[in-house]
Amino acid sequence: MPSSAQRKRAAAAAKAKSTPHIPAAKLRTSADVYNRLMWDSTGDVSKDGYVIGYEDRFKGVKEMPLTSWKREVEDESFIPFHRVVYFKRLVDGAHVWDRKTKVDMVFGSGVGASL
Repeated sequence: MPSSAQRKRAAAAAKAKSTPHIPAAKLRTSADVYNRLMWDSTGDVSKDGYVIGYEDRFKGVKEMPLTSWKREVEDESFIPFHRVVYFKRLVDGAHVWDRKTKVDMVFGSGVGASL
């Protein structure tokens, strides 16, 4: 009779054979998306047409217009990019970049498609 450890190893090996590991697509950073939306040279992007959803430490997820985002650390209202949860297009309410669902319609990274 196999030991408990042997049974666990056998179960893990059987599971690994039945469900192969598919690595998740790497998502571009929120700083990359911000830069693309702010400095896009094609003219297809309206800076006023986007908001940034970010995690406030005390109030949960809040939104701020893309053009109001402060990048300088010395600025009183500075919010680091690691707090960004999503970028939303105001015209249709679509999340063009979302950290939780790995959607990226700006660069096409993650599970998203290009704009």
